[in-house]
Amino acid sequence: SSMKNLKTNKTILFGGTGGVGKTSLELMLCRDLNWSFISDDIAIVSVDSYVYPNLSYPKIYSYNVVGNMDMRKKLFKNSTLIDKFQWEFLRKLMGPGKVRRAIAPDEIFNSVEKTKNKIDEYYILFKTNTIDKITFENINYEDAGILTLDVIKNEYHPLFQHVIWQEYNARIMGFEPILRTENIFSNWLRIYQYIFKNIQPKIIKIPVNIDHKSFLSQMREKFDV
Repeated sequence: SSMKNLKTNKTILFGGTGGVGKTSLELMLCRDLNWSFISDDIAIVSVDSYVYPNLSYPKIYSYNVVGNMDMRKKLFKNSTLIDKFQWEFLRKLMGPGKVRRAIAPDEIFNSVEKTKNKIDEYYILFKTNTIDKITFENINYEDAGILTLDVIKNEYHPLFQHVIWQEYNARIMGFEPILRTENIFSNWLRIYQYIFKNIQPKIIKIPVNIDHKSFLSQMREKFDV
């Protein structure tokens, strides 16, 4: 996810695997504090260190609306009774991390960016059972690039399976593959590392058993500037 601080004009990116807290931070910063939304889930970045708006609908999970009636009202404003029942049923059956809904950015955020912004900071969120409080640690740009690519490979594994099968079929038929996974990954890694070389990427280590409210409270102290 990515967003811009309207007071400092700094643009930050949050990376990490699914369920680590990116959307929760995005909602807090862009609804409760003075930040402007750029992207959720996928950040489109360029080799000249800009991030571009991605206005696809953010996915809001059940745990994102706990204690937030305003968010809940907006999320279900045009929903049917069956949709609301399904939400509650699946939440109780599968847990709050398994049910979600998508909503347009301009319906839930105070401000939405429409142009590209220079990247100033990058944070990789990581949950671990080896600590008991949130910590911020510097990481070198090479490792930041590799970790980011690892996340993309994992999160979009079904997409890359299609590319692999395209390579496989093309080789058997005697054609040159249109896309090669090795080229895709090497180009992305080059872009990541070029961007991260000009900033100081950080890892935010988060206790795996921290409750959602405490997580947001501690992160608010860090980013409410």
